[in-house]
Amino acid sequence: MKGFVVLSSVLVLAGLLALGTTGCSLQTGPGNPGAHGSPGSTVSATAAATNQQVAMGGAASDEVAALEIVSFTLHTAVTNGKIVFVGVGGEIDGIVNPNLEVKSGTRLEVTLINGDGMQHDIALPDFAANSSPVRWLGDQTVLTLVVDDDQAGIFPYYCTFPGHRQAGQEGRLVVREKALAASNRASLARSLR
Repeated sequence: MKGFVVLSSVLVLAGLLALGTTGCSLQTGPGNPGAHGSPGSTVSATAAATNQQVAMGGAASDEVAALEIVSFTLHTAVTNGKIVFVGVGGEIDGIVNPNLEVKSGTRLEVTLINGDGMQHDIALPDFAANSSPVRWLGDQTVLTLVVDDDQAGIFPYYCTFPGHRQAGQEGRLVVREKALAASNRASLARSLR
């Protein structure tokens, strides 16, 4: 059994390496239009505003590079008859449609892994951010965006493919103000003593 687990892990790793890091954008070709683009277009997994800031160079890209990076990984699944996102690793591990909690003034990176073979994406419309689609089992993409200092609140994230949100594939991005987040941590630490 131990050999099977090792072999399985090697095969999974080999599959992920074969996918490479090209999941950040999807190049569609003639006769193979992207779900969110026209034939031959490149669908970016990065919010347009962030792309512009990073591409401009100078102060804007320095500011983006200096931000704290908060990363989450989600995989897609069908659970109890619902299409869902499931957290991978850390505090969200195994949680269905987890709250993704960040402080304002951070750079958010969400890796989406196709875990069920259906087409999916992840969108945060309040940030004008939408990932490229993951079409095949094991495909992955990364959605990157900047949460500005003044963007505290609760924002939905969901799959934009028809019927997926209605079937349960929706969670919440919880953005806390920097000062509030620090005071909440102090309060929590005191209550745990």
